[in-house]
Amino acid sequence: MTNRTVIRCLILLALLNLVDMYVTIALVSINAAEEINPLMNYVLQFGFIPFIAVKSLAVSFVCYVFWKYKEHMLSQIGIYISLFAYLSLILYFSVEML
Repeated sequence: MTNRTVIRCLILLALLNLVDMYVTIALVSINAAEEINPLMNYVLQFGFIPFIAVKSLAVSFVCYVFWKYKEHMLSQIGIYISLFAYLSLILYFSVEML
């Protein structure tokens, strides 16, 4: 995987995280959904700002680790698994909203 490909994947991962945050906050604020992740659900009890901060820091840390170890096969697999998970989540949100 080239550096350019890794950068593109990490940018996409960060953007998908933003979409996930936005949709989660929007749905939770109107009681149309709840956060399934127990850790993030706990943080969400303190408000949207802590939720945004913790989620952003967690994804930023993951992106840093993926970048630092980009030459390792496990990191490359992790990037693709993370992208697949976020894309699946966005697809799920899309289907549920219909």
